[in-house]
Amino acid sequence: ITGSVSEWLRKSLPLSSQAKYRTLHKHSVAEEIRAAVPAAVWDNYYKFSFVRDPVDRAVSMYKYALTMGVARKNSAVWRQAFFQTPIGVRFDPLNWPAVKAAADCDSFSFFLRHEGAMSDLGMLPQWLSVSDNHKGNVIVDTIGRYEHLEHDFEQIGRALGLPRISIRRRNVSLKREVVVSGEDLALLQRRYQDDLI
Repeated sequence: ITGSVSEWLRKSLPLSSQAKYRTLHKHSVAEEIRAAVPAAVWDNYYKFSFVRDPVDRAVSMYKYALTMGVARKNSAVWRQAFFQTPIGVRFDPLNWPAVKAAADCDSFSFFLRHEGAMSDLGMLPQWLSVSDNHKGNVIVDTIGRYEHLEHDFEQIGRALGLPRISIRRRNVSLKREVVVSGEDLALLQRRYQDDLI
């Protein structure tokens, strides 16, 4: 939850809910959000999420982890100093499981098999982010696909009565070619079989 959405939530939620709301982050799953907001808000608001092809998502995570590792090592002195503070240490990309894994691996294949990469929030199966307590019951109203982002977002906007909103890309990863072997593909298909809709 970022930017204007988090600001809106802060202003909209009763004070009694704000402590729970502060536990949310931009990758909070639907169940965490449902637990943090009043039941009336959850029940009456339109909830949507976007998922991505698991293979493309894993490749993107690998590229992003490589990008963040390089960017962190080349960051300004003041930023490096911030990462050494008690608050900054949790924001330091070098402490993120996928970034650590990418630094340890010399290929995408090794990254996929690295315990650290698989423990990263960005590598968890996506069905976990839209279901209730990991039971598999979808608790959002709509699931859009990244591969159809503009179209699906436009459909959601129409359902909400919103004007057309243009979407721009953020966090674009390195333009690096990644080789996905047949074994890698089979591993990803097994690991994310419930995500392959």
